[in-house]
Amino acid sequence: MRSTDPPNSFYRSWPSLACVRWVGALIAGSTLVLAGGVWASSMAGPLPSAGVDEIPAKVKNDLLSKYEKDRAGAVKKLAAIGGEEAWGLVLRALADRKGQVADIAQQVLASDDANEEVWERLRGKEGLQHSDEWVRLRAAEVFGRLAGPVEAKALVGVLSKRSPHASLAALRSLESLAARGALDWGKSAPRGQAQASKQVKSLLRADAAVAAQALLALAEWDGEAARGAAPKAFSSKEPLLRAAALLTAFRLEMATRMQWAQSALADEDAGVRGVAQRVLQRAGTRAALLLLVERLEHEPREKLLLDLLPRLQAMTGHKAGRHAAAWRRYAQDLPADW
Repeated sequence: MRSTDPPNSFYRSWPSLACVRWVGALIAGSTLVLAGGVWASSMAGPLPSAGVDEIPAKVKNDLLSKYEKDRAGAVKKLAAIGGEEAWGLVLRALADRKGQVADIAQQVLASDDANEEVWERLRGKEGLQHSDEWVRLRAAEVFGRLAGPVEAKALVGVLSKRSPHASLAALRSLESLAARGALDWGKSAPRGQAQASKQVKSLLRADAAVAAQALLALAEWDGEAARGAAPKAFSSKEPLLRAAALLTAFRLEMATRMQWAQSALADEDAGVRGVAQRVLQRAGTRAALLLLVERLEHEPREKLLLDLLPRLQAMTGHKAGRHAAAWRRYAQDLPADW
């Protein structure tokens, strides 16, 4: 199982919730700072005995340095050295008190330097089952970057209303991996998917960010459940849920998708309106074009209004500035099946 590029955004080519500024701020704000002191406590006591691959004393010393640059450099060197002891120290670095060091540990754990033995440890108490939620979060993100197959059960085991940040990361990885066909559902795929659906559906009642991501993930392997949950989400007072419902409707080609998109274009929340613009651009139909043209006269936010013109031009190759009437004439002259 080799690593791949960072997971694709929502539904392969469809825009992701992460594309929306308020979603990105929400997620970024929740993951900037790791719990202090975990690294120091995890490093207490003697180091494991050296394996085949000898670790230079300087690397070990750098790993204990008060300077994060030294610790980050040591993590990179440990990944290059390899071996059980070196990877054990890299895994411990996921709990470093400075995010930069833990970021480096994530990167090397998702790289081709790592191997199945390392990822097996990451599935256990050194990663997905760690007592620290931030370590579980980082481990879940690592698995989302692997080419697969990745054991679905391990990621599903992270999901809990009591661990919203780790759950959000695990859901995003489940969504990405499922979209790429990179999840291993176990000996019985239907049973594995049913068990995952049960756990994911329980998070549809969690806070808005987790519930929205749960709906997006669910749509990748349980369309029936996602279709059933989407209408309630679209009528929610939470913008995140309305946006997720709209994305789900287009992903699953629900009959209500164009009606919802038209409503979302006039949503009170600019983020939801932005998602509506993007899904309609991706839809690329005459009906979608006409809906976007109407926003030239009604979109109150300048940024979204400026975004409309390149969207219209990308869809058609036509240029008519902000002149809604000219765009409307152009769109109306297109064949119905354009």
